[in-house]
Amino acid sequence: MNLINTKGACKHCGQIIILDIDEDAAFSQQEIDELASKRCDCEIAKIQRDIENSISDAIEDVDKMFPESENIRGYVKQACELVGREYVENITIKIDSRTKAQIKKTTKGKIRVERVVKNTESREH
Repeated sequence: MNLINTKGACKHCGQIIILDIDEDAAFSQQEIDELASKRCDCEIAKIQRDIENSISDAIEDVDKMFPESENIRGYVKQACELVGREYVENITIKIDSRTKAQIKKTTKGKIRVERVVKNTESREH
C-alpha cells in the first residue's frame, strides 16, 4: 500500500487538511473533503464528531436492547438518528401491548434509549 498526501478542505471552516490516502483508492474530492472535515479541529467539526459518536453509541445499544426483530431495531436506529440530529425532540415506538422504545436527548445532549416494559398485575373479584 502506497500512501500519497492529498489535500481536503473542511466543509465547515474551509481549513485545508493534509490526508494520507492510499494511491489506489478512488475517492472523489467531495469524499476527501468529508474525511478532512472529520479530522478538522474547528468547533463545528468537533460538535459534528460528538453528534456522530453519540448516534453511533446509541445505535450500538439498540442491538443489545431490542432483540425482537431486525425491523424493530431498524426503526429504533432511525429514531436515534432523528433525535441525535435534533430533527425531533423525542420518539416513542410501541412495539407491542406491553413494550415500547423511547428515544430522547438528555439535558447533557446525550441520546437516551429506553426499553419500557409495562408489567401490570390486576385482580378482579
